[in-house]
Amino acid sequence: MPKLYELTDRFNNLVELLDDPTVANDEVLNAAISMEIEWSEKVQSIAKLIKNLESDADGFAAEKKRLAEQERHYRNRIESLKQYLETAMQTAGIKKVDGVVPVAFRKCPPSVDIIQPEAIPSIYIKPQEPEFDKKAILEKLKAGETVTGAVLVDDKEYLKIG
Repeated sequence: MPKLYELTDRFNNLVELLDDPTVANDEVLNAAISMEIEWSEKVQSIAKLIKNLESDADGFAAEKKRLAEQERHYRNRIESLKQYLETAMQTAGIKKVDGVVPVAFRKCPPSVDIIQPEAIPSIYIKPQEPEFDKKAILEKLKAGETVTGAVLVDDKEYLKIG
C-alpha cells in the first residue's frame, strides 16, 4: 500500500490533469475515485494505529500510577521504620550500632529556615515567570470584556480521532 504522502501527491497531480485539455475528464475522475478509496483506507489505517497507541499509552499511564502508589507505600514504610529506629535508639541513649549495616547518628549539614520571608533582602529572591490564570481570562474574554495583553483565539482546529 502506498504511503499517505504519495497518495496526496498523486491526487494533486490528478487535479492538475483536470486542467489539461488533452486528457479526458472522465478518466481523471475515475482515477481520482479509486485513489480516494485508497486514501480513505490509508487514513483509516493510520487512525486505527493512533487509537492502538493511545490505548497502550493509557495502559502505561495506569501502570505508572500503580507503580507510583506502590513506591509511595514503600517510601512511607521506610520513613516509618527510620522513625521507629531513631526513637528506639534515642530512648536507649545509643548513638551508634556497628554491624553489616552500620547505624549511627550524624550531624546534619548547615541549612536555612526562613522565619520572616518579608524581611529577606530581594537579592536572595529568585525571579520567577508570572503564572497567568488563563481560565479566568478566557471567561472574561468570552463574556465580551477586554483583558489587556490577551486575545480570544477561536479559529484553531485539532484532529479528532474516534
